[in-house]
Order: sequence, then structure tokens, then C-alpha cells
Amino acid sequence: DSIRPNRYQPAVYVTGLKINNKDIAVGQSVSGNVILDKPVFLTDKIRLSYKEDIISLSFSALDYHAPDKNQYEYQLLGFDKSWVNAGKRRTVTYTNLPPGNYTFRIRASNSDQIWENAGRQLAISILPPPWKTWWAYTLYSLLIVGILGLSRYITLSRIHLRNKLQIADLNYKKEHEIAELKTKFFSNISHEFRTPLTLMIGPLEGAAQSDKTDPGLRQVLRKVNHQTRRLLSLVNQLLDFNKAET
Repeated sequence: DSIRPNRYQPAVYVTGLKINNKDIAVGQSVSGNVILDKPVFLTDKIRLSYKEDIISLSFSALDYHAPDKNQYEYQLLGFDKSWVNAGKRRTVTYTNLPPGNYTFRIRASNSDQIWENAGRQLAISILPPPWKTWWAYTLYSLLIVGILGLSRYITLSRIHLRNKLQIADLNYKKEHEIAELKTKFFSNISHEFRTPLTLMIGPLEGAAQSDKTDPGLRQVLRKVNHQTRRLLSLVNQLLDFNKAET
């Protein structure tokens, strides 16, 4: 009854940090980024780049009664679904962590398995690569909107051009029909002139050459015959021009 259990709840601290299997010291620059500006056991948050995705953490409980019997549990919020029992192991390594925000939690027990409830936390932020940042997605969105807008503009331009071509084709067909009607009408009128003129030339020549016709009248008939032939010639020229134009 003189043997009493150890009731001391030991505080636990993160005592070491490795990035990509390299120890990180205070003020040390990694890829142009200073990860620790003070000792890791006093640090509440660290920021890493997307290339720094292998993280090793060391921790220790401040109970020296029987330190080889201290037990540890840890959890990386955002990665581990529940607490992981590390036993007496005082290190943990995470590899290929995707970009995001995490919280590493650690708690410890003394040699008689009395667990500390508060534990210790370390916020870890892994920045995304440049092509996965919000401004990159904004640029992608603008490019997509621009491409869609350009595609829409090209589509509307093609529709407008197709409509113009259809209207031009309709106008051409109408004009062609009107021209054919004019040509047909002109040809019919010309033939209507040509037929009576042809019929008039024979009798006029006969009357103009007959001895029975009065000389004065004969002279008039010759002039009328000459003008009739001239008018027929003009009608024939108009028909030939119409054929050439067609």
C-alpha cells in the first residue's frame, strides 16, 4: 500500500523537424523560404512549398521518472482519420503530402500510462504549386471564358456570313429571273416587229418595181421599202445583241 502510481501528466513538445530528410535549424533557408524563425518547440505554425512534402517530426514528453516507459499518440488532422498509437516511438514521418492545411497533434503518457489531455499542436501549411493557386485557376477561367467567347463570336460570324450569302443568292436568283423575263419579253417584242416587217418588204418591193404604179408613188414606195429594210436590220441587230448578252 506504500506503492503509489505516478499521477504526473507530462507535457509533450515537438523537438525536431526534418524536411525531405534534412534537419531544419532556426533561420535556415530552404528553397528561399525560412521555415523556422524560432525553435520548433516554440513554433505553432510552419509554411512549406509543394516541393517540401516529406515531413519528419520528433517529439518528447517531459517526464524523467521512467522515460523509457512513456507512451505517445499522434494525429495529423486532414490526413489521419484517428489517433495513431506510436508506443514508445518518438518520431513520425509523412511522405507525399498533398498541398493543404494540416494540424499535427501529439499527446503523451507517463510511465504509469497517465495521459495528458491537452497535448501539443503544430499547424502545417503546404502551399500549392503555381499552376494550382487561386490566381492560376482565375487565369484558367478567364482563358476558358475567352475561348468560349471567341468560339461564340466565330459561330455568330459564320451564321451572319451564311445568311448574307443566302440573301445574296436569293437576290441573284431574283435578278436572274427578272433579266430572263426582260430578255424573253424583249425577244418576243422583237419577233413581233420582225414578222410584219418581213411580210411588208415583199409587197413593197413588188409595188415599187411594178410598171403599173405611178412614178411618184413608186418613189415613195422605194423610200418606205428602204426604211422597212433598215428597221428590219435594226431589229435583227437587237436580236443578235440579245443573244450575245445572254
